[in-house]
Amino acid sequence: MRNESIRLLAFLATLALFVPPATADYVPYFIGAPFNYFSTDMKPIEVSLGIPRYDKASGTIKSVRRNSANELVDGPPIAVVRIPRAYIMFANNYTSSRKALPGFRHEILPGRIVTNHLILAVAYPDGSPLSVSYGAFHRNKPNLKLLGRDIDKIGKDKQARSIVLLADISSWSNQNARDSNTLSPRVRSNVPKFVDIVDGFQHFRGIGTGQYYYDNGPDEIRVIKCFGDPATTQPGVYCKYTFPLNDYLLVNLDFLDFRIHGGRDFARERIRAFKKFACPIFHCDEKALRAAEVKG
Repeated sequence: MRNESIRLLAFLATLALFVPPATADYVPYFIGAPFNYFSTDMKPIEVSLGIPRYDKASGTIKSVRRNSANELVDGPPIAVVRIPRAYIMFANNYTSSRKALPGFRHEILPGRIVTNHLILAVAYPDGSPLSVSYGAFHRNKPNLKLLGRDIDKIGKDKQARSIVLLADISSWSNQNARDSNTLSPRVRSNVPKFVDIVDGFQHFRGIGTGQYYYDNGPDEIRVIKCFGDPATTQPGVYCKYTFPLNDYLLVNLDFLDFRIHGGRDFARERIRAFKKFACPIFHCDEKALRAAEVKG
């Protein structure tokens, strides 16, 4: 009986390491879905940026590329980087689900992975993993007024949203990331109506409540997608900010709505904080580095 009790206590102690406390703030996407990983381990994972494909002969995941005819062909990854595990929340195809593709089912991400699509969870302003900063958010007693307008006035269960920088990173193997069609209003059939100029961005109204802000200025914030009218937007709502890190990596970074929290300078400051973390890992090119220094 005593051994059974010891085993039970050991199990509960292990479980406590992985289950956020019930009183923790809500952080978007941090849910127990099979495609989401959650860790505070800072040991790096080797990430090969390429299209992942399971090779039956070797039983391993290999990197392939798309050629000019958009066909999958054998080829080396675009880049190989090392990312602390605590930052990685999603890696394309990897999952704990029993419905995973062959070779991709893992309860814990392997030490080496191949993927063309990552989601990293980063905290503002220090660039630490959100999995670490999130748990200590209220314990550290941050000055909420410095994180955005009226953050101190919204419910405590929403306040941690103010530090979230959620980076959706896609690698491009057969097209320059800076030339992506997603960066132009001309190719978006759902963005038909030009409205005005906001903080130097061309503002287009999309179908439903979607609002798009386009530019190709020196700070390289290429497009921002928000929802709803800023006059009625709540302080904890996000927009999606799209910009390149180099010719082969495009980032969609989710954080608070620039329209109500300080305009373009607000967005620049958060993108600058993200690049301070990301550029040593992903090797931003000179253009992206210069863009991070643009002040106003």
